[in-house]
Amino acid sequence: FAAGFNVLTGEPGAGKSITLGALGLVIGERGGPELVRTGEDAARVEAALEFAIPDQVRSQLDDAGIELRDDEPLIVTRRVSAAGRTRAQLNGGLTTNSMLKVVGEACIDIHGQHEHQSLFRVQTHMDLVDAFAGVESLRDAVAACHERILTLRRELRDLQQNQRAAERERELLTHEVDELDRATLRDGEEEKLDAERRRLLNAEKIHDAAESLHTRLHDADDTAILEQLRAALTELQGLRELDDSVKPLENRLDAVYYELEDVALQLRDYRDELNASPGRLSKVGERLDLIYQLKRKYGDTIPDVLRYHEDAREKLRRITGGADAIRRLVGELRAELRQATEHALALSDARRSAAESLEKAVAAELRELGMDKADFHVRVEPVEAPNGLIKRGGKSYKLGAGGVDDVEFLIAPNVGEAPRPLNRIASGGEISRVMLALKTVLSEMDRVSTLVFDEVDSGIGGATATVVGRKLRQLAESRQVVCITHLPQIAAMADRHFRVEKTVERERTRTTATLLDEESRVAELAHMLGGATDTSRAHARELMRATASSDKRPKRRP
Repeated sequence: FAAGFNVLTGEPGAGKSITLGALGLVIGERGGPELVRTGEDAARVEAALEFAIPDQVRSQLDDAGIELRDDEPLIVTRRVSAAGRTRAQLNGGLTTNSMLKVVGEACIDIHGQHEHQSLFRVQTHMDLVDAFAGVESLRDAVAACHERILTLRRELRDLQQNQRAAERERELLTHEVDELDRATLRDGEEEKLDAERRRLLNAEKIHDAAESLHTRLHDADDTAILEQLRAALTELQGLRELDDSVKPLENRLDAVYYELEDVALQLRDYRDELNASPGRLSKVGERLDLIYQLKRKYGDTIPDVLRYHEDAREKLRRITGGADAIRRLVGELRAELRQATEHALALSDARRSAAESLEKAVAAELRELGMDKADFHVRVEPVEAPNGLIKRGGKSYKLGAGGVDDVEFLIAPNVGEAPRPLNRIASGGEISRVMLALKTVLSEMDRVSTLVFDEVDSGIGGATATVVGRKLRQLAESRQVVCITHLPQIAAMADRHFRVEKTVERERTRTTATLLDEESRVAELAHMLGGATDTSRAHARELMRATASSDKRPKRRP
């Protein structure tokens, strides 16, 4: 199909609905084995979609690893096997039906049979009202507030749960931290104390040995080693006076003397130190007992105990800081709720105001489309909830990403009937005309690039058919429109006209769609008008001339 207004015509049963079925597969609708021709393994549909991909859809495609090529169409392929299994591809890469729906909802809107109807998705109603009201930015602000509120409430709930559990630990942690603070353990301390205790336990033996060594070196009379060395050094000095070559030996012996003298002095100090600390053994034992107790409670080694000490301090800090964090989150949540309330109530008021204008505009369009008895109503109703987050006038309302409202289109096709939801009362043709009316009213705000209408001409004719055709052609000024019709007044207004026909070849039925040239269009329109007569041909030409003469659009590329 080309840009502008495309129509498909043909005899009943010729297979025009196959087009809708194929498009449905392209945008992710369900496909079953009944679609597969008898004797074949699978049915296959492929479409090249040329449209401006919204940033949100582009981001989702990127996340899914779908390669997008600049200035090239998006190729969608769908295969349904005879066993009912389906496979979907985007630009040659496997994807899911859900992703096809994301793409489809961004570029194609099909209006005909109920399963394709975007008007039956109530969320669509809110989108259309918001587009008409021009409040998308306000709705985005509400959605952002809603998301932040959910995040803050989740964080607050988790923190409160953690805080309750942590409070039970406070007393124990406080005791443990105080105990470890007082202990002032040091890494390597235990090994040093063990060595000191062994020394103190053998203090008497060590003292006697040190005393004996000191006596041997210094305190004995003439037998002390130092006295013996001093005598030897005196004799060596006398020898050096006779022979100067022994001077190095004298120096060495002199060094030995002073080294041993220093050893003797240190042994004396070592002995005296043992005598000076009689209570030290008790203190070392008490300290080691404390270390053993702490190790039994907190870790196998002093480094383990020190790590436990630091972890306990951190837990205690978190518990102490938890109350502050809760107060902070409560404050942030209250501020966010005030902001959300302001935005959500403003959005609700704007919707109700826009709903009245939209009702009038759509009603005027429906009258032109032959539904002058229809009562179209836009219900905008805040959803009350006992514990709703949004308060107004003593009532509380539920807050969602779209605000506080339920928005739904209602219609009473006939006088005396109460308005009801579209999917419970409207026929396919009525739905198509309601959507046509809405799309006409919202033509400047609608972002969908392709509209497909089926049954839009159901139950109408004459002047109303001409109006419907003109509305479709008007919509096609800014987007691609595809329409299945049986009315020549509508078909005559198309930029492109396809005839769908069914043929039998070698006992197999085939459906083909043929793009008509001008003469073929005249013949098809004449056939739709009543037959291949000169009168019907003249009438067909007149319909085409009337469209051309009233058309102020620039001529489209074929």
